[in-house]
Amino acid sequence: MPTRIIDVGPEGGMVVSLSERNGKATVAPYIALSHCWGKIRPFVLTQVTLGRLKAGIPVTDLPKTFQDAILVARKLQIQYLWVDSLCIFQDSLEDWQKEAACMRQVYSQAVCCIAATAAENGDIGLFFDRDPRALVPIQVDLYWKFKSGAYWCSCEPVNTITAIDAAPLNSRAWVAQERYLSMGIVHFAREMVYWDCHECFAPETHPQGERYDQYELGSHNTLSGLGDSRSKVLKSLINRARLLKASATHQAANMDPSLQPSNLYYTWNDFIQYYSHSNLTKEGDILVALNGVAQDVASIVDDVLVAGLWKGQLLAQMYWHCDTNAKPRAWLSSWRAPSWSWASVNRPVLFYTGYGSSPISYMAEIQSLSVEQRSSGELVHASVSIKCRLIPFAWLKEGHSLDLPPYRVSPIFDDCDFCPSTKGESLARDLSLIILQGTDDDEFTSYGIVVAPSKSRAGSYERVGAFENFNADLASKIKLVDAYITTEYTIIELA
Repeated sequence: MPTRIIDVGPEGGMVVSLSERNGKATVAPYIALSHCWGKIRPFVLTQVTLGRLKAGIPVTDLPKTFQDAILVARKLQIQYLWVDSLCIFQDSLEDWQKEAACMRQVYSQAVCCIAATAAENGDIGLFFDRDPRALVPIQVDLYWKFKSGAYWCSCEPVNTITAIDAAPLNSRAWVAQERYLSMGIVHFAREMVYWDCHECFAPETHPQGERYDQYELGSHNTLSGLGDSRSKVLKSLINRARLLKASATHQAANMDPSLQPSNLYYTWNDFIQYYSHSNLTKEGDILVALNGVAQDVASIVDDVLVAGLWKGQLLAQMYWHCDTNAKPRAWLSSWRAPSWSWASVNRPVLFYTGYGSSPISYMAEIQSLSVEQRSSGELVHASVSIKCRLIPFAWLKEGHSLDLPPYRVSPIFDDCDFCPSTKGESLARDLSLIILQGTDDDEFTSYGIVVAPSKSRAGSYERVGAFENFNADLASKIKLVDAYITTEYTIIELA
């Protein structure tokens, strides 16, 4: 049981109350609510409202979404309901950090999660008026150019991508974790209700559902677009993790190659791409809101998440870049992650993970890590020491590339909508290239990051962008490799 839980009382009851575990090991079934706060602040737990909630509060005093969730819990004959705003003190940072670190347990141990999928705020509720005639399948007998038999058609098909993935609730970053951790989710969408669990997905029009046994596990390449892939990415990560947990050994000789633990890193990159497109009310929650997912994945790959990147894949995962096609967002008001982490920028990011069949060599080396973070996953400090070769270059505007004869690379800066920087800072700084990886073939393709002396930490460097030379001519690629070879190794701190 969570630290605090709402006792919904009997069906038809007029009040509900807050129960506290007070350190006791209590076991009882409960359901969790996933909802949008919206711009309207709901009734919340504070030191002032604690007494009122424990004594019992009229159901009608709560937001409509909470009232509907209480109704559902009672109909399911489940006595307890967990709601973040009613079960975590909203005026205590200490309590919030403590409880945020427990989200993995809260959602994974719930009987199911009720999702207010179509509600922009707490006043909308779970239920919507609809025409039931539009939801009843029609049987059509087909013979011409089809195998004879019975086929079912919806008179007005409902797109689940629009109904769930593009719904208000699933634009929230926190919901990615809630969907990943929950054993089962009841999506209360505008058109209909959906059941979603690790085994199947079922709209109310087809309650038999469809199984997830082989859901998108064969490929680990980066997705070309995120418009239709939220559920796909989440289900791929969930199922790959679940099947790996069920394996007697990760190194089983007969294991499907797509289920090797190393492939979970690629799926993680896809997940972060989707996650970075989501919204946060508090910008500092970027790593906290996926801490539960990180804890679960860490137990499978036997690795540690460092500022949103896996320690065992740190160099490879440093090669991310901002999605320049995404809508610009406001600049971060304060530090939340080191410059080499995708969490340091307030915009959607993309990873490049498809090197084809070309073998890859690391061309830099991690020397040490310095990380301080809270139990919630929030970072206090993080830096890394790298043994690398700093290749200097100058900016010459020519098309969309950096051109320093005799080699060329194509960068994307972290602080701009498109090259050059909208802040006008990157071009005037002392820039260097760090090649992180290169292909071991005749193509000589290089991938890496652009760095500059840190403006806030003397003697350190910070990442300002990423680069590759995939499309450069072979002569230019070879000359960049030559520049790498003739540059001496140095050890730098990247903050």
